Amino acid sequence: MKVFDWTTNIDKNELNEVIKMINNDGIIIFPTETVYGIGVNAKSEKAIKKLYETKLRPKNKPFSVLVKDKKMINSLAEISNNIEKSIIKKFMPGEITLILNKRKCMSNLLTANKKTIGIRIPNNNIALTILKKSKIPLATSSANLSGEEILNDVNSLKKVFENKVDIIIVSNCKFGLLPSTIVQVKDDKINIIREGSITLEQIKKKIFMK
Repeated sequence: MKVFDWTTNIDKNELNEVIKMINNDGIIIFPTETVYGIGVNAKSEKAIKKLYETKLRPKNKPFSVLVKDKKMINSLAEISNNIEKSIIKKFMPGEITLILNKRKCMSNLLTANKKTIGIRIPNNNIALTILKKSKIPLATSSANLSGEEILNDVNSLKKVFENKVDIIIVSNCKFGLLPSTIVQVKDDKINIIREGSITLEQIKKKIFMK
């Protein structure tokens, strides 16, 4: 396991190593604006299996996906109504995960055999740099073992994931106290699947207020 300290800046050689690791089905831990994330190539079933095993996560719990931009969202899922379009436009990049109907190119293993997929554009320079450089969507979850507390302390991450992940990227980012809010639009109604740092009231205000 390697630890890269990007507190001051993103090291280009280390970034290339991170991209190579993602392409080779490796597992990385990296900062986002909410919590540390653990992620793999979302288009590799081999990598997704490793992520389930590493987190001790039940196979009936899907992973969400981080992407670099709206174009990548369109390549993985169907944006089918104006509310979904508006949520993407007004809240991404940001602390919101949108549940959409997935496209056939995405693995059933990733989505736990569901027809939907959760997608987010992170508002964090390190996460976005990795996504833009790799051009690969990342299957992600919070960096913790399934059912246990979220770890935002680097020493705890090292202890829990020693010899279980390939790279940990350290940063001095100010993390949010809550994970992203998960939303889904059904019958033109916004449903909160998990409330995080963005409330339903805040979403409605931005979406529906003229």
